[in-house]
Amino acid sequence: MKTQTQLVALISIFTLSHTAVAQVKFNTLPDFGFGGVAYDANEAGTIVGLAVIDASHRLEPAVWNSKLAAPTTLPTRGFGGFATAVSESGLVVGSRYVEAGAGTVPVLWLNGKYQELETLGEGGGALDVNDAGQVVGYVHAAGGTLPALWEGGKLSVLPTLPVGSAGDILNGSANSINALGHIVGTVEAAYGSDSLALKWVNKQVRASGLTEWIETRGLRINANGDALINGYFGPNDSFGLAIYSASGQPTKLPLPSEHALVWGTGFSSNGVVVGFYREAISGVAPLRPIAYRNGVIEPLELPAGAMWAFPLNVTDEGTAVGYVSDGVSGNSIPGYWSLAGDGDVITLTPSTGMPGSEVVFTATVRRGKSSVSGRRVQFQVNRKDIGNGTSSTTGKAKIKYVIPADAAPGTREVMASLGGGRYSLAPLTVNWVTTVVAAHSTSGNKNAQVSITGTLLNATNKKPVAGQVVRFVYNGKTYAARTTATGAYSIPFTVPAAVASGTTLSVEVKYAGNVNHKAAAAKASIRVN
Repeated sequence: MKTQTQLVALISIFTLSHTAVAQVKFNTLPDFGFGGVAYDANEAGTIVGLAVIDASHRLEPAVWNSKLAAPTTLPTRGFGGFATAVSESGLVVGSRYVEAGAGTVPVLWLNGKYQELETLGEGGGALDVNDAGQVVGYVHAAGGTLPALWEGGKLSVLPTLPVGSAGDILNGSANSINALGHIVGTVEAAYGSDSLALKWVNKQVRASGLTEWIETRGLRINANGDALINGYFGPNDSFGLAIYSASGQPTKLPLPSEHALVWGTGFSSNGVVVGFYREAISGVAPLRPIAYRNGVIEPLELPAGAMWAFPLNVTDEGTAVGYVSDGVSGNSIPGYWSLAGDGDVITLTPSTGMPGSEVVFTATVRRGKSSVSGRRVQFQVNRKDIGNGTSSTTGKAKIKYVIPADAAPGTREVMASLGGGRYSLAPLTVNWVTTVVAAHSTSGNKNAQVSITGTLLNATNKKPVAGQVVRFVYNGKTYAARTTATGAYSIPFTVPAAVASGTTLSVEVKYAGNVNHKAAAAKASIRVN
């Protein structure tokens, strides 16, 4: 059984933490009356973490479906545990406790159903998940930990780089993964302060940051591939934060005061950073929350009576989730800070297409007259998710969509959303497929069978229209055939014996159309020998 005093220790699982100064108000989340922690949130407003469910301080993974909703717990087979991350598609990951001791086992919850992730037999923890279902974290082995990636529930141990001295036991952890599958994390000596921020692309590892940076830790990676890093970034620097861009450009974030120590915990795709800090003074000092937008400190509230405040992650729309504590009792209060809106506006361009065709939805993100890059945009058709895009340097986010082949002509509603109630609607107009019939003339003897052949094609892209019936009528009788996969048809016809030689018979091959194809017709002739 884990006690509430162990909540602070859970933060070390991430090897990260963040700050803020004062005035963005802290708001509490509902709990069971015994406290909890909010670890992560998605743009849909789902929050995950842990809840203390009774006076014996039992911890269970929890989900808040909104900021006002009471938490619901996730199954752990009776062991208890905590949820550390939620994807935009609602996948939840975390850990459950072991029967005895202080270990944990990594877990994925899909639609609330419990699934243990593979380990090396000694347990581990799951720390983050993307929409593709890729999970990152760590597994225990040989007295230390190894950075881990799970795909389809199967474990891959990620490579690391040397740190510390030969023979040191190492602790490695993959802490964050983005939609592209790029990962950041840390490897550190189990005993001592040596550590190194790492980045993995296609499971290949490299150091993240500049060579002169000291004791770095890879905390989060955003949609652009930019990494949030803790460390010492100069010979006289305090422990602070830096962003190392995907292109290799470093940006140190300012300290709230000259001798403050800052830990990072959250990093949104639009560049908002959250964490906490402590003044480097003797005696007991508060751990204060902090946020940065565009490299500028944005003050967060340390509520009255609280000694610690930990915002643990932040969404694109500005919800920073975490918890506060008095630092004495071990009790924690789950909650969130609502940062000011960033003023980003999204506009979606209307689209048109035909059944079976591919269209590209384009949304533009702007702030005033400027384009905004790096914003994650969620796309829906008729309120069903079809995927995400990220705005480019021109502010445009795009996604491809194939209109179902059986789609009836008409209008569908397309939504592009930044989250937090900021979205744009535009129509997808599905047009009729215009068709064209080709009919080839032929000749034949009296009483002999001939065939009227031809094709039925999409008039726009010349692709075949398969499985459709074409026909012609002669002397009140209908002759018909069905088009093949290539759009070809062959209609058999017996030349009447009573028709004089040299006569030319005229027929009109017709396609009647269907719910999404327009009708078409073509004339052909049969020369009687």
